[in-house]
Amino acid sequence: MRSNIAMSCGGAISAKTARVQADAPLEVTFNEARGTSYAGRGNGGAAYITTCAYEGDGAAATLYQDDGTLFCTSLGAQFDHNLAKRFGGGVYAGVFNSNGAPVRLAATIVDLSSQFVRSNAAYTPVLVAGYWADPSQIAAENVNGPVGTRLMTPVLGFNYTVVEGSNPFRDIGIYSTNSINIYGSPGFIPGSLYAPIVVQ
Repeated sequence: MRSNIAMSCGGAISAKTARVQADAPLEVTFNEARGTSYAGRGNGGAAYITTCAYEGDGAAATLYQDDGTLFCTSLGAQFDHNLAKRFGGGVYAGVFNSNGAPVRLAATIVDLSSQFVRSNAAYTPVLVAGYWADPSQIAAENVNGPVGTRLMTPVLGFNYTVVEGSNPFRDIGIYSTNSINIYGSPGFIPGSLYAPIVVQ
């Protein structure tokens, strides 16, 4: 999947209440999510995985028994050289919570164990320990659950996921805000990231 452009979120893959399963080696490269960042759009340069349980009456989530899933059964999927205007140049999981709106939580499942996420870019910085940094590789926002209409138990799995940045002065490997803890031990390429994991 190469050189796709989304004018909102998910340059190559955008899944709401759907299951994306890669059974063969997958390359997701040079894609862009160009949505307007101040409106909470522009997430997931390669992949945007979220739920529609809080859009309308949530009937789709109930019907399909899924709150948004991405996983790869084969080894070596690559998410690289993708661009997001907001968060998650490589992969975004969850749902943006706009100021003043009720908190919306996603029971999203993203398992990229033994896959590669590298050299992606995101252009909406976050403040980390007094410095501005970019959530460039993987971002998880409001991935929690299960409560109410959320049907799945959320998972953020990055066991042996290779995460490499392209800007050692600004890139964040995994940025997580108001989300469950990741599981597994990601492999961060030394010297390629400003911060391997940031939890806010």
